[in-house]
Amino acid sequence: MYLIGVKGIRIKAPLGVYDWEKQKARDFVVDIELNLDLKDKPLKDDLSQTINYEKLVKQVVDTLMKGGNLLEFKVEEIGQILLKEFVQIKELKVRLSKLNPMNDNLVEKSFVERIFKQSEY
Repeated sequence: MYLIGVKGIRIKAPLGVYDWEKQKARDFVVDIELNLDLKDKPLKDDLSQTINYEKLVKQVVDTLMKGGNLLEFKVEEIGQILLKEFVQIKELKVRLSKLNPMNDNLVEKSFVERIFKQSEY
């Protein structure tokens, strides 16, 4: 089993329950951890055997840019999309953090994290 991480995907997105959060995009950070089982094939120095980070990041950014209300919903959406797109993922952890969530610098960030298993989908 291989653990691959893509941490610190930064994006401004129109996500939040208040209208002003959608009108003025907020700062978010996404962290992704993937467990890949690559033992079925001899490992080669070939991108097709693993995850293309560029495609993964694009999926995350595209999902967040659609906007919405709840971090929980976006985490669920990201997890389902990534499991569908990248079948070699056996387990996936998605953490979505909203920076300065109260817009007053009293709280550094809030976050939602969920672990997904390919066997559940």
